[in-house]
Amino acid sequence: MKKTAQFGLNQWEMSDRIQMQDFNRDNAAIEAALAARNCQFYTTSYIGDGETTKTWTFPGKPILVMMVCPNGLTVLIRGATVGCTYIASNHYQFPAGDWTDNSITVTYSSSSMIANGPKDPYGLFAILEAE
Repeated sequence: MKKTAQFGLNQWEMSDRIQMQDFNRDNAAIEAALAARNCQFYTTSYIGDGETTKTWTFPGKPILVMMVCPNGLTVLIRGATVGCTYIASNHYQFPAGDWTDNSITVTYSSSSMIANGPKDPYGLFAILEAE
């Protein structure tokens, strides 16, 4: 049976005999690799309210936050001096906001630039510090 290069996970071929212990070993290896990364993933969605100040609150300490809507992407990184929004082929920067243990508050002159356009649907993905 072939193995993946990085983690040695099974790469099944039609002629291989699949056994429970192979699955269990792979699952244990995946869990150990994820735990070693010392982070959690968080996702949610929301509808923008059009305000030029937006606060996002998380169940843990955010490190990286991305908001996606049909026409753009906003990225915030803890410790960065600016946040960035990409809409079509345009790029906008704004102050990175106020970060607390579990939230971020951003103020900008345009609500759509901080992923809060009125009635716009957003998907949010965050990487949080592990507890």
